[in-house]
Amino acid sequence: MANPGHSENTPRRAIRHALNQISKHPHVDAIGPIEIGPDGICLTSVSIRTNLPTAWRAVGKSPTGIQLVEPVVFQFPADYPANPPRIYLRADFNRSLPHIQPGNPEDPVEPCYLDGDPRELLHRQGIGDIVNQLVFWLERAAKDELIDREQGWEPIRRDVIDDYAVVEHSSLRQLVRKHAAFRFLPIEYVKFIASVEAQRPDKGYLFYGSVLPEPVSVNRKSLCDLRVSQTSSKGFQFGKSIAIFVTPGKLPSGDPFICDQYLPETVTNLSMLVQQAHKYGCGKELEDALSHLQRQTDDIPTVTQSIPILVILCARRPTHLIGTSSNLELIPYLLETPAPMFTDDHAAIPVHPVALRHAVSPQLLRDVSGINAPDDRILVQLGCGSLGSKIALHMARAGLTPSVVADNRTMSPHNAARHALVPSKERFNILWMVPKAEALADAINGLGQSAEAANVDAVSLGADEKRLWKVIPKKAWAVVNATASLAVRDTLGALPTAIMPARVIETSLFAGGSVGLMTIEGPDRNPNTSDMVLEAYEMIRSDKSIRERFFGIHGDLERREIGQGCSSTTMVIPDTDISLFAASMARKLLEVRQRELPESGQDLIGRLDPDGLGLSWTSVDVAPYHCIQAENDSSWQIRISPSVHQLISEECGRYRDVETGGIIMGSASEIRKTITITNVLPAPVDSQRSAASFILGTQGVNQMVEDYAKPTGFTLHCVGTWHSHLQDSGGSPRDYQTAALIAETIAIPPVLLIKTPSGYRAILAKDD
Repeated sequence: MANPGHSENTPRRAIRHALNQISKHPHVDAIGPIEIGPDGICLTSVSIRTNLPTAWRAVGKSPTGIQLVEPVVFQFPADYPANPPRIYLRADFNRSLPHIQPGNPEDPVEPCYLDGDPRELLHRQGIGDIVNQLVFWLERAAKDELIDREQGWEPIRRDVIDDYAVVEHSSLRQLVRKHAAFRFLPIEYVKFIASVEAQRPDKGYLFYGSVLPEPVSVNRKSLCDLRVSQTSSKGFQFGKSIAIFVTPGKLPSGDPFICDQYLPETVTNLSMLVQQAHKYGCGKELEDALSHLQRQTDDIPTVTQSIPILVILCARRPTHLIGTSSNLELIPYLLETPAPMFTDDHAAIPVHPVALRHAVSPQLLRDVSGINAPDDRILVQLGCGSLGSKIALHMARAGLTPSVVADNRTMSPHNAARHALVPSKERFNILWMVPKAEALADAINGLGQSAEAANVDAVSLGADEKRLWKVIPKKAWAVVNATASLAVRDTLGALPTAIMPARVIETSLFAGGSVGLMTIEGPDRNPNTSDMVLEAYEMIRSDKSIRERFFGIHGDLERREIGQGCSSTTMVIPDTDISLFAASMARKLLEVRQRELPESGQDLIGRLDPDGLGLSWTSVDVAPYHCIQAENDSSWQIRISPSVHQLISEECGRYRDVETGGIIMGSASEIRKTITITNVLPAPVDSQRSAASFILGTQGVNQMVEDYAKPTGFTLHCVGTWHSHLQDSGGSPRDYQTAALIAETIAIPPVLLIKTPSGYRAILAKDD
């Protein structure tokens, strides 16, 4: 059915509405005529008054050539308002101004009037704001204020160019010397031909190239090898070719050749490109490079297939380019020539402008991620599983990758459900099952960075210092433990600071993925990673809202079979929940890498919100632990939480003239030979205090200890008793007798902790 009120010469309703809005703009003098093509594209001329200063009105234009009234063409697409109109200025508009798109000199000029996407502006503010931006652009162009030289030099616009080349800008700029030169660089490229002919009638394909920064020599043999593959069923052609990189030199005076003006970007053939290169101070070098190619190919039989060649001109600007510290601008073009290359008729060889894209590099990733400064400190990550792989790739995508990734396991098909890496469809059941560390390191390398893979069990590192230092160098800044292994945590916690100075940052998930824990050791690794986890347990024990989820779920986590055998099960946690926690943990890592590690230990506990859409984090700083050795066995260490020290000190303050004491809670590890004290319980009411002794009562002790330990699944439990001495003395004979009696009834030796005026003493309850 025909649209009422619409004819072949009448714009659609949406365009009529836009034209009506444009006509009401205070800077619009007139609209028309209107042309509608058979494809539905609508062209109309809009006369825009630029409000030139009085001195310029007399001559009708500004010194830059902007007229008092500028005719502007609005080209509305057939799908307007889904997409905005394209805007064109007159063909004789001053092309030497910045913020102008490349184009044929006979065609209308297309301004870059917006720092952003015009489509988004249209949908956000409407057609009136597009006119506002255009008026603002014209008035700044009249005053030659389209760029602020204090901010830097605005690179030549390439916004509407579909062809692009990926270049490592810093590497190419390092090739620039005092003297002008040309270099040949290898490129790999792909042409996309299918369904593009209609879009690109100039050459019938899209070009994407990657420029390698290492110069190569070019001779007859290497040029004869430049061929492209057959077009694939999907319309792709892959090939290898060369780029000609030409750089400016000096003026006769000896000063560097600087191009301090914008040149009209109207290059359409090789002859014009050579002329443009001369204006940048590298024209002779381009001519020399072309002559070299022609000499090397003049006796090669003509072939029908053309070879794409990139030409990258380097212009030295008077100031740094915006967003960089360099004043060297790279300006690329694409041409094609069969062999023999380059006839004398350069005007017959078409040339197309090409857009540049930064190659994947740490600096690019840091810039895009908003990372202010590079960080070359060594970060080691242990654990390359579901959580660890996600954290490592978040870091790598921010340009701050771990230097070493370590894991002793291989990938398995079930890892595809949650791992950050994705198996390849081709032979994935074989190729997927590679060592996790190697697979993750390969992915990091693909992000323009280097990570060394260590296929090693982290627990084994504790017994071999040299092997440890190969994985965790002594100059490492930090170690991320994402293994979720108690054995690995114990190993790291037991390593002396002199052997492993790097602070440990632990990341783990609990309670079916509903609770996340991130711990950061304190300076000099005190508190250490084991201390920090036990501190977190104390925090969670006192929080009923997550205590049952955290401690009560360990024994009956839902599991799924992934094969046959006792070790063929895995926990059921959705990838989405792991990703939420991994992103938060990686964000914290990025924060401390850009600054410094905290000045104390830090516990961060994250909870999945009830709706599953977000996380809530609690952060607590932890001061250094008090660390002593047992009097009767120096191989055992007793570590006292700062909160326990405060409670004991307060209790002693209440009983200054008599000995006092209580029950100590925490965790004991026979493997680490460590007793960690995280809390104290008060002395029973039947306890006896005197100036010479303290006798711990028994009334209600068992129930009090069980009430404390049971909610934690006995993860935290009674590890001994404490009492005070009024003088700086160690264990008394009675203390040792008490310790021997206790040792007869308990497997892991508890500790008798003694608080003296100057510190702590400890006796291990041993049966030997």
